[in-house]
Amino acid sequence: MGLFFMISGYFFASSFNKKGLKKYTADKFIRYGIPLVFVFWIMMPFIFYFNYELYSDNPSLPFLTFFQKIYLGIGQQPEWFKPILTWPESDLGFGHLWFVENLLLYAMLYAVLRVILRKTSFANKFNLNVYLFSFIYILVVATASILVRNYYQVGDIKNVFGFLMIEVAHWPQYLGFLISGIIASQTNLFQKFPSIYGKILFSIGLLMVAKIYFPSFFPDFINFWSGQYFEVFETILGFSLSFGLIVIFRDYLNLSNTLFNIMSENAYAAYIFHYPIVIAFQYSFDKVPINLLAKFLIVGILSIITSFTFSYMIRKPELIRRVV
Repeated sequence: MGLFFMISGYFFASSFNKKGLKKYTADKFIRYGIPLVFVFWIMMPFIFYFNYELYSDNPSLPFLTFFQKIYLGIGQQPEWFKPILTWPESDLGFGHLWFVENLLLYAMLYAVLRVILRKTSFANKFNLNVYLFSFIYILVVATASILVRNYYQVGDIKNVFGFLMIEVAHWPQYLGFLISGIIASQTNLFQKFPSIYGKILFSIGLLMVAKIYFPSFFPDFINFWSGQYFEVFETILGFSLSFGLIVIFRDYLNLSNTLFNIMSENAYAAYIFHYPIVIAFQYSFDKVPINLLAKFLIVGILSIITSFTFSYMIRKPELIRRVV
């Protein structure tokens, strides 16, 4: 997710430069705001209701009653209600679009900063040392992660400020990557990363991933260090893999074809609509007596094909393409 934030932040500047404040702001509310409204008020209520009816011990309810009492939480929490996720369930109503919700806020803050700092170096290209940047990023994000995780555990989703869905434990990493993307757009940072440095980072990232999945192959002191100082370990892992992947793709996989172009055009729509599709396949194969790995692969492949096919079909009208 950090890498996605960095890529998004990278394009803030070019979008603002091309469109200007008013068009940039309108575009972000159309591209981010409309999907958020759709997911919060239409998609997630039906998904939560489906889960409530089939996978909870609560009494069956008409949809509109569920929507009012359980999803929106109008009135007091019913005494008989056994929470599945939380109450009211609208606290998680943005679902997988928590990422888009965060992007909308950060995109608006970026626009405000561009207006305030338009006559400073913030809005112009500037030089940056790659190795100094690497050191500062790891130091700042690791320190912030340690401080934050004294209060918030990994996996806890909170409504910060009463509206912003975020896994607070990873907030320093997400913000660090977003700011890195903005800095990269102002400094040509991605182009400046030396190939050998990128390959070293990528190799380090792969070794650290291997350590997570195959700890028995690593010495005890490495396993101890990575567990004792996990925030530092995780920060280095995320930085190494993300910037390593950017360099690998920049140098060796900078290519395209018809299939990749179609998938690229429909990626945002597939992200928005994939959630109910994945859930439908998961529920369909839930009781099928096959190997778990085979079930995972089947559900994954079918979900990808169906999500992109559905997105391709639904984006044919110009009005839909304007949004997604």
